[in-house]
Amino acid sequence: MRTDEHDRHELFRALEQVIGAEPARTLMEQLPPRPWDQLATRDDLSNGLQLLEHRLVAEFRAQIIAQNRLLFFSMIGAIFTAASLAFAAVRF
Repeated sequence: MRTDEHDRHELFRALEQVIGAEPARTLMEQLPPRPWDQLATRDDLSNGLQLLEHRLVAEFRAQIIAQNRLLFFSMIGAIFTAASLAFAAVRF
């Protein structure tokens, strides 16, 4: 069951006639602005934060692994280049 602003206004008018303007306003302020099934709970927020944390950690680890792989192969290339130059210098 969906409740839109028109339904809320009709409810307010009916309450206003039965219990008065101020109590009706107070009661309507206690109702959520959206249906209850669309409101997030603390558990929903906690689960969302945990999911975000896991995604960030996974992305961080992937970036570190990629960076380490790049540095490793760069160092291997540098070592082979230096060794080749040393052998060439000794040979000539």
